[in-house]
Amino acid sequence: PPKKIIDYSLLEDRNPSYEVLWDIYTDVADHEEVVEKPKKTLKMLWQAKKTFLKSLEGRKKPILTFGKRGTRIGQLTQPRGIYFEEATQNIYVVSRELRKVCIFNLTGDFIAEFGQGVLDGPSCVTSHLGICYVTDEKLNGIFKFRGNSWNLVDKIIFTRGNREGMFRSLKGITVDSNSLYLVDTGNNQVSILGLNLVIKNVFGEGILQQPQDIVVKHVVYVLDLEVSRCVHIFTKEGDHIRSLINTTDIVSCIPNYFSVANDGGIILSILNGNNFIVFSREGDFVYEIGGKKGSKEILTNTEGVCITNDDRVVCAFG
Repeated sequence: PPKKIIDYSLLEDRNPSYEVLWDIYTDVADHEEVVEKPKKTLKMLWQAKKTFLKSLEGRKKPILTFGKRGTRIGQLTQPRGIYFEEATQNIYVVSRELRKVCIFNLTGDFIAEFGQGVLDGPSCVTSHLGICYVTDEKLNGIFKFRGNSWNLVDKIIFTRGNREGMFRSLKGITVDSNSLYLVDTGNNQVSILGLNLVIKNVFGEGILQQPQDIVVKHVVYVLDLEVSRCVHIFTKEGDHIRSLINTTDIVSCIPNYFSVANDGGIILSILNGNNFIVFSREGDFVYEIGGKKGSKEILTNTEGVCITNDDRVVCAFG
């Protein structure tokens, strides 16, 4: 096909879905290769959309950057999971290498940190009613810290294995009213626990193949990395509803964290792309955050991501 198939200026500010791009592509350049190789076409359309996004890059740069690389109080090294708490409007960031969690407000001011001397391989964090829950992948457990004092109030270390009540590789964690949802990548499942850390239910067997992260709204969203690299949607009781966003049909990308907006829009953190990709609630590509500006990466080593209640995207990188 010709190198330039669309006048990208015609698409500005429309954020077209793949269906729209597909229609424009096939209408303008009805090429035999396009018809016979749809997966390759999708990849080409992705590249076309990235070209279109060059005009939007100025609006996709961070409006605020906070935190500093280092080992001192309030500094971060290898930030991983990130969580926004609506009640306090605070942002929790896991610093993997420093084995701690740092707390910042929405203007980027450092508030507190906790976990050093207790955590060994923290991965993800969530908070509810003044209690903060942190998963530790190395220790294979969950740690509970009390707000304000940030003292350890409880913990549970699970036996590592694949039998009932065992866990092999803890990743994402989130909380909803009176339940915790815990992702076990090693056993390809999600466990529902009470706030007393007692297991109530397990789901995802036969559906999840490498779950990584989890978000609970009115339903449960689970990011799955293996094969399809998609987002599965379950009821809060664990019944599978449907699957969205098959990224292997779009481009070779490895998502590692994600978040869900109040309107159902989904944002994926792409580990090998140094960017974040936003999808509609139906799973259609909307736009990209980050990527390159010229030859320079806007973001590097993208990790955890969360969305505030006023739809600001907060991401961990570096």
